Amino acid sequence: MKKILALLLALMLALSLAACGGGNDTPDPSGSGTSQPEQTSDNTQPTTGGEKEALVKQAGDTASYGAYNGQPIEWLALAVDLENEKALLVSKDCICIRQFHESDDTTGLSWETSDIRVWLNGEFYDTAFQAEQKAMLLETTVITPPNSESGAAGGNDTLDRVFLLSEQEVKQYFTSDEAMVAQCQGEDCSWWTRTPGNDNSGYVCTYTDGGLYMTGNTAYSTGVAVRPAIWISLSDEAATENKN
Repeated sequence: MKKILALLLALMLALSLAACGGGNDTPDPSGSGTSQPEQTSDNTQPTTGGEKEALVKQAGDTASYGAYNGQPIEWLALAVDLENEKALLVSKDCICIRQFHESDDTTGLSWETSDIRVWLNGEFYDTAFQAEQKAMLLETTVITPPNSESGAAGGNDTLDRVFLLSEQEVKQYFTSDEAMVAQCQGEDCSWWTRTPGNDNSGYVCTYTDGGLYMTGNTAYSTGVAVRPAIWISLSDEAATENKN
């Protein structure tokens, strides 16, 4: 009788273990009883989001973009338009000393007809940026207002990827004379704007220690530096559309 009862108890225990899944004899490696992430054959890691980080996020940010004469160009964000995914950048320092216009015949000269505009959107643009970087530089309608003191006309609007700041933009984005100071080859320098001075034979530039020389330096002067500005797309999609 005892043997029969023992057999019945053993049978009932086996049926109970089967109903609860007790047949799985693989131990839990953590010892905690929690499930572990499923391992995949391609070793895929958890993603943290596929969006590319923006080059700049707010005014005052700096970023390296392109190169000139073998040196990376450091840019300063003057304005960031997150809604339209674009930013206005100016080189943190000047890239070289260059004439606004190479000829001393300045008849009818303006930003539109200047040699410096041709150079910035030609040789400089072609050599300073790689193809994928060029795709992010937005073609911008550049409006040059008259000189705020002399009234000298700024000329026709242009479409540019690289340009110089106007007198008004310098005043808008630089909060003090000291903030305008930039260097070229390690020394403080004056730099061009695209705004005419007293007339179209000269162009407004900064003083070496900041502030604007509103009467303008002669366009063919060889002592003023170049501080280029660009509008850049912060959108990967827009960059793809602009790529030639």
